[in-house]
Amino acid sequence: MVRSIVAAVFLLAAAAGLHADERLFGYVYEAEVLPKGAMEFEQWITNLNGKDQGVYSRFNLREEFETGLSDRLTTALYLNSKSEYISVPGEIAPVEAFAFEGISSEWKYRLLSPHQSPIGVVVYGELSYNGPEFEAEAKLILQRNLSEDLVFAVNLAIENEYIYEAAGQSIEGKTELSAGLAYRINPAFSLGLETRNPRVWPNNWALQGASAWFLGPNFHYAAEKWWATLAIMPQLSGQPETMTGDGRELSEFSRVETRLVFGMNF
Repeated sequence: MVRSIVAAVFLLAAAAGLHADERLFGYVYEAEVLPKGAMEFEQWITNLNGKDQGVYSRFNLREEFETGLSDRLTTALYLNSKSEYISVPGEIAPVEAFAFEGISSEWKYRLLSPHQSPIGVVVYGELSYNGPEFEAEAKLILQRNLSEDLVFAVNLAIENEYIYEAAGQSIEGKTELSAGLAYRINPAFSLGLETRNPRVWPNNWALQGASAWFLGPNFHYAAEKWWATLAIMPQLSGQPETMTGDGRELSEFSRVETRLVFGMNF
């Protein structure tokens, strides 16, 4: 299924007639917005692989349609779904399932441009709905262009996840600090490095739960009519450490996260 999706995205990208804006990072956002009237399509494919036991693989799929409402404000609609495979020998039979995960509405407003100011600043808001779950996320996006070919970006994110069940409503908080550095080798290629520190705060922010540090490379390629970015993020360490004894948290988070993003403009 995932191979079919990737092939379809390649065909769509090849058919696009306009040059696409570029996304240099897989996980870190840059302080950029679409110009007024511009439209963009992005396909996200994120794989979470490896837990403390057995075999675990999950693909998170997002189709994004974004448009520029002004030269400072953009909005986007996401369709979210997942494909998951779980196998723990001796405990449960292998489980393989696909599910629609709801929709998301994204809004970005640029306060300062990284091309006109020492630091670019964008404020970001996202609302997601999936039946019994509702999520509200806010993000501060900072970007510093160290040179014409070297970009540094930092994101600070906070999120509330509301879960509605028969027993009542529960709230789980999430925070994430992420940063990335990308160097453009030539007009087509760039290489970079990204790091993330997601944290979970269960029981209505009563105390901190799991946390982890991820670090890995990203690769970006831009053709005349499309672009693609690949980020590979292995987990370096996490808390609380699971029984594997390798210093990682493999209950809430996975061993390796990999994200592939295709983009094209209209």
